[in-house]
Parts: sequence; structure tokens; C-alpha cells
Amino acid sequence: MTFTDLASHYLSRAKIDKAQLAKRVGVSTTYIYDIFSQKKPPGSFEVTSKIGDALELTKSERIEFLTAAWKAKFNDDDKQFFNASRTTSASVGARIVTGK
Repeated sequence: MTFTDLASHYLSRAKIDKAQLAKRVGVSTTYIYDIFSQKKPPGSFEVTSKIGDALELTKSERIEFLTAAWKAKFNDDDKQFFNASRTTSASVGARIVTGK
């Protein structure tokens, strides 16, 4: 699920609206509407965590939610770079461990 899908699902489950969520998190209603409509990516880890708090997420839901938020912050070029960097890092790490 995407960040927006998860956020909408948890918002519905919490039985609050976006204005109430914004107030609980301490951000503008416009900001909440923008991230729910994908006009803006989710904010900082701190703000995204506060959204999770306001939505009363379980530990496993919070992990899924924060992971989806992190993924939503990157465009396709960034994702390709990250995947390439991770592959390179894994290769370098394997060489260090094996000595090859």
C-alpha cells in the first residue's frame, strides 16, 4: 500500500477528519490535505511520527506507515540511485568480509 492509502485507511479507522488530524499533529490543515492528495510528500520523520501517534498505530502499523512515508519522499530517479547504491554497498561489504 502507498503512504496515501495507509494514511486514508488509518484516518478512517480513527474516526477523525483531516482537520482534526492536523490539529492533533500541530500542522496546518492545508498540509494534511496536500500529503493526502499527493501534492506534497510526507514531511519529516518527526511529523510523520506525530501523524502515526494521532492515528494510534500499533508498532507493526507504524513501521509500515513510516516505511511507506519514506518511500513516498523519493521520485523514481532517487529510488534507482538508492537501489544501485545499496547493491554497491552490499558488494563492497561482501568483499571486505571475504577479503576478495
